[in-house]
Amino acid sequence: MKLNLFFFLPLTLILAFSLVFGKNGLLEYKASSEELQKQELLSKQYEKEQAQLRDRLDELRDPKTKAYAYETLAREKLNYVKEGETFYRFVKKREVLLPKEK
Repeated sequence: MKLNLFFFLPLTLILAFSLVFGKNGLLEYKASSEELQKQELLSKQYEKEQAQLRDRLDELRDPKTKAYAYETLAREKLNYVKEGETFYRFVKKREVLLPKEK
């Protein structure tokens, strides 16, 4: 009986340690699961962005809205204005720090 105890107790401890801390153990499994959740969330965000870009591309390819879409794009990105329009740009006021008087 003592021989079995001296043989199986260390073996059980080694297996338990390996199960928790070893390669593909519980700790590594938990870390992998968390990383998988992060990557799935990132993937969903990229899919959403891709769908928005596809919708925008379809809008630009549609002959009915093509001219309006190009005009809007030019106005937003390149600050184009139509002839006869007045363009106003509001610039935020920057604070100027003056040196302190002694």
